[in-house]
Parts: sequence; C-alpha cells; structure tokens
Amino acid sequence: MKLTTKTFALLSLISLAGQAGAVVIAQDLFTYANGDLNGKGSAGAGWDDGWTSTTAITQIQLTDGVVSGGNRNRLVRNLTDTQGADETTVYIGLTQTMNGASYSSLSTGTNGNVNWRFESHNDFDGFRIENVSDSRIAVTPGGEHRYVIQIDFGVANADFATVWQDGVSQGSNAVAQDFSFDKLQLETFGDSLSPTQNLIVATTFAEANAVPEPSSTALLGLGGLALILRRRRSTPYLLLA
Repeated sequence: MKLTTKTFALLSLISLAGQAGAVVIAQDLFTYANGDLNGKGSAGAGWDDGWTSTTAITQIQLTDGVVSGGNRNRLVRNLTDTQGADETTVYIGLTQTMNGASYSSLSTGTNGNVNWRFESHNDFDGFRIENVSDSRIAVTPGGEHRYVIQIDFGVANADFATVWQDGVSQGSNAVAQDFSFDKLQLETFGDSLSPTQNLIVATTFAEANAVPEPSSTALLGLGGLALILRRRRSTPYLLLA
C-alpha cells in the first residue's frame, strides 16, 4: 500500500496525540556507578528520595545497570505522590530474570505496609497479594522478560491487578484489595535478588512496557510534522482580487 503524504502526516499526528496522554510518573534506569544500591538516587522526577536500606545488611548491588545480589536486605524508594485515586490505572514495568530459585521481591504499599509482591521464590514466580491465600498470578520463570503490573484502582479500594509478561496477560487477582502505594521496595530473603532493570511507573501500558530508548513513534511524529511544514512552505498562495 502506498503511503501518501497526507496519510503519513495523519499517522504522525495520531502518534503524537497518543504520546501526549502518556505520563511517566517515575523511573529508575539504575544508571549509577557500580556498587551498593543503598544511597543511590535522589529526590526529583517523581521520587521523594533515593534508595534507602531498612535493614542492617546492605548487599543489593548494582552492576552496569542491573540490580542483583543481596542477603536478607530491603531497600525502599518513596514516590512524591501516592498512587491510588479511584477509577485510575497505574502501570509498573520492570525487566527481570525470574529464576525460580532465589527468594526476592518487588513490592508496594503505604505507611510501612506491603500490599502485594512480585516475587521469585523456590516454589513460585509471580504476583501475590500480601497475607491473602489463593491470590497468586504465576509467570513463566527462566530467561529475561519484560513484566508490567497493571493496577486498576476502583471505588472504595476495590482494586485489581493484572500481570503481563512480554505483552501477554498472565491473569488478574480474583478478590478486590487496596493496592494504593507511595513507595517501591526491593527485598531479598536470605538468597539473591533476581536481576532487575529499567523500573518504570507510568499511566499507560506502552510507557511501562517500553525499554527506554529513542522512541520510533516520536521520530515518526516529528517526521510527519516536518513533512507538513515543508509542503506548506512549497505550496503557492492563490490571491483573490
């Protein structure tokens, strides 16, 4: 199919319009110097502070943008704003290797509490609600995958989560819970943290699922606008007497 100038321009504007509604609430690409993650990061761009250990042991390490290691360690990073307004949706994306052997988790909550965990355990890999039996959403362990945890905030804390692996839904929780959160927490339990990269909290699935790089859709949009401006400048004006 031949892509005309008008069609290309229309697609470009649609692309830009879609991006205009997408908001990255906070992200951490772990582009710090190698070493202990404790103390890395600072306030700004959606974060209230950097990563802070809440345990005596600080062994969660950063190596070339990948977080791993640790032995019964917990690091917390607080968001500037609490997420959980009724009838909104928030997406948390991360690249992770769920190895089915270590015992580690990414979790959220408020006021020192945890409401859910995305964990790798010796008998389970996936999402579970804290202290709720039969609340698991399993994912397929082995290899590196992009995961997105979609949180749909309902009325009166009737919230639901859906877990995505490489763009494919793995299921949703069956019982409504309060999933509001103002922090993200990385935690290990006497073993090693599953390698974690590219942590993003966003208002759209596309933003959370993307591994940050120069956006092809943004380039498409800019190219389309340039084409429109070029055609306008080259189009002669018809003067009416």
